[in-house]
Amino acid sequence: MTETEAFALLGVRDKTKEEMNQMITEMTGKKFDFDSYVDEDEVRTSAPKERVAIDWEKILAPIRDQKTCGSCYTFSTQAAIEGNYNKNRMDEGKFTETVSLSTQQIVDCNATTGGCSGGWMGNAIKYLKAGISLEKNYPYTGVVGTCKYTADMASEVVVTGYETAGSYYTPLENDVYNLLLKGPLTNCVDTKGLLRYRSGVANLPCTPLVCPHAVNTVGMGRDDSTGLNFVRMRNSWGTSWGEAGYARIAQDFNNGYSCMLEFSGWTLRPTVN
Repeated sequence: MTETEAFALLGVRDKTKEEMNQMITEMTGKKFDFDSYVDEDEVRTSAPKERVAIDWEKILAPIRDQKTCGSCYTFSTQAAIEGNYNKNRMDEGKFTETVSLSTQQIVDCNATTGGCSGGWMGNAIKYLKAGISLEKNYPYTGVVGTCKYTADMASEVVVTGYETAGSYYTPLENDVYNLLLKGPLTNCVDTKGLLRYRSGVANLPCTPLVCPHAVNTVGMGRDDSTGLNFVRMRNSWGTSWGEAGYARIAQDFNNGYSCMLEFSGWTLRPTVN
């Protein structure tokens, strides 16, 4: 596909400037205005020097494929919920296998998102507070269908809400890192250069506040062969893309907050039982 064809399948739905101002204000509880926003990249030039490497892949369900449905926000939401639920079980010494939750339920049933036309992860999380089906009971089809979810399909996973990594006006270098220490995150990424990604630590030509695609931030570390710090993301384009469905993006605060993976305001961690 060309980049234009691929972009049409990305699933973070565009909003007007006014709608974005309202959404961000509601998410953070602080009035936001794009016209007066000051990009903090100019004063954030390096990654934290001392930190522990993080990688949550082992508590995540296998990589999935959204196919030709613009439902990346559903996969990003569910993977973050699954990962945080699994981490809680691991902390309790009760983790035996990864739980896999339904993405099709969000596509079919959530009136606050747009099915295969895209949506926002925060809206999906709020919807799922009423109950989530397991993937095996409500499997993915990749097309919008009639809602089949009923209360008796609810799994044992209970969503209580979400927390963000920090303020929009004063993002700090450690905000996303500190939130990631608690568990996998749902956020979005600038796809500029990402469509052709194969492997390695990629330093991409990204732009601040451009965020068309939803993914998960699942790790941070340092590549010994290059000496580069990186943010590890999980995608929903199947295992043939990237490093078996994952990618490592160079941690560069002068490059659109590491392609938006470290922009604190649009980074959420679902809170679950």
